[in-house]
Amino acid sequence: MNRRLEFLPEFKDDLQTQAVWYDEKSPGLGMAFVRATDAAVEMIIRWPEACPEVRGQVRRKWLTRFPLAVVYLLSADELLILGVMHGAQEFEAWLQRRRPTA
Repeated sequence: MNRRLEFLPEFKDDLQTQAVWYDEKSPGLGMAFVRATDAAVEMIIRWPEACPEVRGQVRRKWLTRFPLAVVYLLSADELLILGVMHGAQEFEAWLQRRRPTA
């Protein structure tokens, strides 16, 4: 099934914020985080239904080596990447992320 793939702008912001934070902790760790996120997104694109639903159509893919997850919305015609969430963050706030209405 071909779904439309979209990324919320917050995804890029989340990625940059976390990469900088990890790099400040240990040089090079930010790039490792970006690679882990890229691998998770690639897996989501290839097998979007592989990750469990956590609320309605919202799913999450935990990253390898990092306590973060890529959160996404999967519907019949769309795969919408919402952002990167730390495991300790309030999940309810992530459920509010949606594409801006035009």
